[in-house]
Amino acid sequence: AARGYNLTALARVLDVAALMTYDMHGPWSGRGPIAAMPWVRAELRYFMTRVPRRKIDLGAAAYGYQWGGGSAQLTVPQARRLAGSRAVWSERLGEWHASLPNGRTLWWDDVRSVDLRRRVAVAQGLHGLAIWELGSSGALR
Repeated sequence: AARGYNLTALARVLDVAALMTYDMHGPWSGRGPIAAMPWVRAELRYFMTRVPRRKIDLGAAAYGYQWGGGSAQLTVPQARRLAGSRAVWSERLGEWHASLPNGRTLWWDDVRSVDLRRRVAVAQGLHGLAIWELGSSGALR
């Protein structure tokens, strides 16, 4: 109930439940990863106590955010272009980030990030993977 839905009851009537494991941070919050892997795994562990694995699609972002001015949401190509050589991959978080000289901070998920979530979905025996607005994200690579 504290999470807003009776997931156990919903799981009985749903064919598939997409777990939104993205937007951990965004324009409404402080700077940070869109979907840090430790957070993704924790949310999935909780969800699996309420919803059968075979009914879960693990959500994955395919976009980025910018803090500190300008457009908040970015496509992957926009994030890469802005970050340039400042792009840093975080193995622990499973995302790219960059701090720009103008004080802006970028975080984004690309094909590498999405593949990490796909591997989690396969390893956990989930129904599948749900990518947020695939068509609007631009090229993932």
